[in-house]
Amino acid sequence: MAQRCFGFVASLLVSSSIFLGQLPAFANSQQLVSPLATTNTSATAQVLTQVVPNFGVVTPFLLRGAQPSRQGFEALKAAGVKTVINLRDGKKDIANEKDLVESMGMKSVSIPLSVFKTVKDEDIEKFLRIVNDPKNGPVYMHCRQGQDRCGTMVAIYRLTQQNWGATQAYDEMIKYGFHPFFFGLSNSMYRVAANLGRPETPPSANEIYSDLKSRLKQAIGTI
Repeated sequence: MAQRCFGFVASLLVSSSIFLGQLPAFANSQQLVSPLATTNTSATAQVLTQVVPNFGVVTPFLLRGAQPSRQGFEALKAAGVKTVINLRDGKKDIANEKDLVESMGMKSVSIPLSVFKTVKDEDIEKFLRIVNDPKNGPVYMHCRQGQDRCGTMVAIYRLTQQNWGATQAYDEMIKYGFHPFFFGLSNSMYRVAANLGRPETPPSANEIYSDLKSRLKQAIGTI
């Protein structure tokens, strides 16, 4: 019964996803210099981890995490962050964050993504253009929980800029809490890998189902 229910949910997610055709190839980024690279990055990361949920350092130039509070944004500003990329798609959330971020002297960029759809070409290009421009960095990127939309964009960065394989990038997505049943997002990453000439096989339905069962078991165990 559980497996049939999962299949129904999965089919809905797949049918609501807009699958991309051929994605453009992206050149590797130049070597970027970040203010964080000239300080104790490890110590800075430890401080940010305490105030920014699901925080992580992709490179000294690109940071990731969940939706920060005002305190979190203040800590990011103090760490030298110049640009905040917001991947959330709520208009009110976008407007409120823009006002707050800009009032602190940082640049606010909105790239609204849906967890139910694949990432558009233009959104990938915009993201890479921003993070590859030294004038914008360091950059902090977030969605609501720093798991799904953020994880997908980090994976795309790993593929296009650092020559990671899709499986390696996907494993990092899972590490930060990505939910495998958001097929539109994971499909985006695997399509980019294929377009770069490094195709790999996505997780099977059974693997995703097993992961979902494990997550449900853990969630029930905390009740």
